[in-house]
Amino acid sequence: HDGVLVIDRGFSSTQSYGLDVDAAGNALLAARDDGGSGVQITASKVSPTGTLLWGPGGVTLTNTSAFVSSPKIAGTADGSVVVAWGQDPVVKLQRLDASGVAMWGAGITMTPSVGFYFVGDLHDAGSDTILSMVHQTGAMFWSPKHLVAQKFDAAGTPIWGSSPMSVFDSGSLQIGNYPPFKHDGAGGAVFAWYGTSPLQCYAQHVLSNGAEAFPHNGVSGSTNGAQVRVDPSVD
Repeated sequence: HDGVLVIDRGFSSTQSYGLDVDAAGNALLAARDDGGSGVQITASKVSPTGTLLWGPGGVTLTNTSAFVSSPKIAGTADGSVVVAWGQDPVVKLQRLDASGVAMWGAGITMTPSVGFYFVGDLHDAGSDTILSMVHQTGAMFWSPKHLVAQKFDAAGTPIWGSSPMSVFDSGSLQIGNYPPFKHDGAGGAVFAWYGTSPLQCYAQHVLSNGAEAFPHNGVSGSTNGAQVRVDPSVD
């Protein structure tokens, strides 16, 4: 009754968080946490019976005065957990073992050549992990926003090139839109998004090796451009 308190926070507004379920049925939660020194990123694992497997408060992944945002979490096939979050202009990733111990040292930092990266979505692909990010291409908030993605193996090695691959780099995503994607079940991912000029929906299938199955920048959901189309879903 009344559930299990995982993180006791004091924010005055709604905060983004990440949620997943691992192969053992445990709930995985990653969130911004203001219960300690500043605002940090915390990850927790909760058993099907409601036991906090990583203890009260979970595992704190950051120790920074930088702005941290939009954490996502994914359980992998080998029982590990990957967490991604924004930290000022970069995106950080860390892999935890089943006990919550960091496996990637100081973690992985994804740094854009210009502008900012923001976490889009995160999913497992077996023991690998696929991350999507929104790339704000300039310093100004209204700069064009593109969609990029990278796949990492269990050691944290990038698979889809030394830099994230561009899924959508023509025009711009809507401000504040962070498109989710689906794992295709074969090591790749299926993406859907909408652009602003024009307001139309698009899809792309990226194969396990990083090759695009559809033309670059995706295919439109309709050949009729007279209607506004936003907020797509893909499966």
